[in-house]
Amino acid sequence: MLGLLQMAACPLCTSAANVMNYGAGNDYYRFTVPSMAFDKASGFTTLITFAMHVNADGTFLIGGDVACTNGVYTGSTNWNPLITTLKTPPTTINRYEVCIGGWTDTSYDNIKVLVTAQGTGPSSILYKNFQALKSAVPGIDAINDDDERTYDLNSSRSFANMLGSLGFKFTLAPYTDQGFWVNLRNNITNYDCIYLQCYAGGAGNDPGQWDTAFGNGVVIISGQDGNSAFSNAIPLDPAQSASFLRLRLP
Repeated sequence: MLGLLQMAACPLCTSAANVMNYGAGNDYYRFTVPSMAFDKASGFTTLITFAMHVNADGTFLIGGDVACTNGVYTGSTNWNPLITTLKTPPTTINRYEVCIGGWTDTSYDNIKVLVTAQGTGPSSILYKNFQALKSAVPGIDAINDDDERTYDLNSSRSFANMLGSLGFKFTLAPYTDQGFWVNLRNNITNYDCIYLQCYAGGAGNDPGQWDTAFGNGVVIISGQDGNSAFSNAIPLDPAQSASFLRLRLP
């Protein structure tokens, strides 16, 4: 488990909190650890699998598998059935996202090159592969942008809007370069949540200051590292790893 917990208020659904957790491939792609039953009773509303990588040729890699290549889905045959089970009552989960990016990850470098060379139309490899992913795994609600090195507005805008045309929501996970994220949010149509990193490189972030920068009713609530102690955190199950945490809600 990538022990990361965040709460974020979504600008399109500000009446309810979104309590979410990132997990690595075995956690939220294969759903081997923790158990599906544990996930469904966890109290989280959103799970995000960390992370899918985009190769220089547009191939997607996740959890040790090639998910999509040359416009064909080649990933796990039970990925979508597992997501369906995850969301089937009784459960607290109503949303499932796939993260792209992370510290040192080169996905957005590759996306920039691919968008510059091919665009994002139906003939581009990014469009073909994401179309194949959406068709094979319709339970994926959103792609989570954890760009931590490239910060190219033109390619990121085109990429996000392409995903929107295919039916994906787009969420942002900033930790630095505030101007880039504000400009990206202002230039895309399908974003609906912003998860501000307030740990590691983003440990000094002030959610209120980011809230002001984004404006227009966007509410930023801090994300926390589930492997670190913080006063409002409680373990969901004392028998599990300390990374299984949630916030005490009002």
